[in-house]
Amino acid sequence: ERNLPEAAKWYAVAANESDPVACLRLAWMHCAGAGVEKSFPVALAWLDRASNLNDPGAKFMLAGLFEKGEIVPQSKEEAESLYREAYRLASAHPNQNDPRIQGLLGMALCDGKGAKQDKVRAAELLRAAAEQGDPAAQCRLARMHEIGDVVEEDKNRAQELYRSAAAALDADAMRNLARIAEDEGAMDAAMTWRLRAANAGDTESQFLLGERFRAGTGVRAEAAGKGADDSLLFRKEGGTPDYAEAAKLLLAAAEKNHRGAQLAVAELCLAGQGVEKNAVEAVKWLRKAAEAGVAEAQFRLGSLYLADGDVPVDKEVAAEWLGRAAGQGHAKAQVAYGVLLRSGDGADKNPLEAAKQFRAAASSNDADAKDAAAPQLADMIAKGEIEPSDSSESIAWLLVAAERGGVDSMHRLGL
Repeated sequence: ERNLPEAAKWYAVAANESDPVACLRLAWMHCAGAGVEKSFPVALAWLDRASNLNDPGAKFMLAGLFEKGEIVPQSKEEAESLYREAYRLASAHPNQNDPRIQGLLGMALCDGKGAKQDKVRAAELLRAAAEQGDPAAQCRLARMHEIGDVVEEDKNRAQELYRSAAAALDADAMRNLARIAEDEGAMDAAMTWRLRAANAGDTESQFLLGERFRAGTGVRAEAAGKGADDSLLFRKEGGTPDYAEAAKLLLAAAEKNHRGAQLAVAELCLAGQGVEKNAVEAVKWLRKAAEAGVAEAQFRLGSLYLADGDVPVDKEVAAEWLGRAAGQGHAKAQVAYGVLLRSGDGADKNPLEAAKQFRAAASSNDADAKDAAAPQLADMIAKGEIEPSDSSESIAWLLVAAERGGVDSMHRLGL
C-alpha cells in the first residue's frame, strides 16, 4: 500500500544529498499535493534544484513550463535553450538503456524539441522505454498508436498504454483517457478520469472540472450516494453549483497561469462564490490575465475601474485597459473606450478616434456592442462632432439601432 508522506520523507533525505531524481519526485508531489503540502513555489524550487544538478529530465520538464507559461513566466527562448541542453545531457548520459533517458530522447526527437525531428527513431526509443515501464514514454507512444503516427494505428494498444501510465499517476495519460471517454459519450467515466488528472496536477483538467462544478454539471459520486469520492458523475442539465469545489480547482489552475481559470477565479471573488468576497483578489487575478494580453480580462478590469462599486473609480486606469482590449478587437471594450474618448473623461478627447472605435464595434458580430455603438455614431454625426462618410451614414446607423430596438433611434427616425 502506498504511503506518500513516508515516501516524501525519504525522497527529501535523498534530495538533500543531491539526488536529482528524488528532487524531481518531490517537485511532482508538491505540485499535486500528494503526501505533502501542495505548493507550486516549493515544487518549482525542487525542479530547479534538479535542473541545476544537470538532470536532463528536470531540464526537459522546466522547458515545458517555460513553453506553456505554467508557474513560471512564458519564455520561448528559455524553453528552447533548456530543451537543447536536456537533449545534449540525455545524449551523453552513460546509461542509454535507462528508460527515463530513452523516453526523454524519444519525446525530444518526436517533437523536434532540442533536436532535429526523427519520428522513426523516436518510436524505437519510446517503445524501449515503455516496455520498461516509463509512464511518460507509454503515454507518448499511446498517442502515436492512437493516430497511427509512424507506428501502426491500434486504439486498443493505445488505451492499454494510457492505462498503464495512468496507474503510475501520469496526469497526461489520465487526461487522454478522459478525452477518449468523452468521445465515446461515457461522461461519468470521463469526469472520473478528469478528477484523477486534476488531482495529479493537470492544469486543463482542473480548469474544465472547476467550470463544470461552477455550472452544476459535475457532482461527486459519493455525495450522490453512487460511488467512491474519487469518482464523478456528469449532469447533462445543470444542477446546483458547487462553488467550493469549483473555487479549489480553478484556483489551482489559476496559480499555474491558466488564463481562463484566472478570469473564473476573479468572477468567484467578486461574487463571493466558494471564496470570501474580495474585490482586491479579483483585481489581482484579472490583472495577471490582462497583463498576459487576454482581451476579456483587460475589458473586465477596465470595466471594474469604471463602475462605482467593488473598486474605487479610476477612469484613467479604466481607459488604459479598455484601450488595450479595444486594440485587440474586443467589441464591448471598443464601445466603452469610445465613450471615454468622446467625452474626454479619463482619456484625451478625440472624436475621430471615438468614432473609429464605435464603427468597429457597430460592424462586429457582438449584438450588445452593436446596440450600444450605432446610436453613439448617429448622435455624433447629428451633433456635428464628426463628418459622416456619406450623406446617409447618420440614417444608416439610426436604422441599425432602431432595428435592434433602440427607442431613441426610433424616435429620431419618426417611427
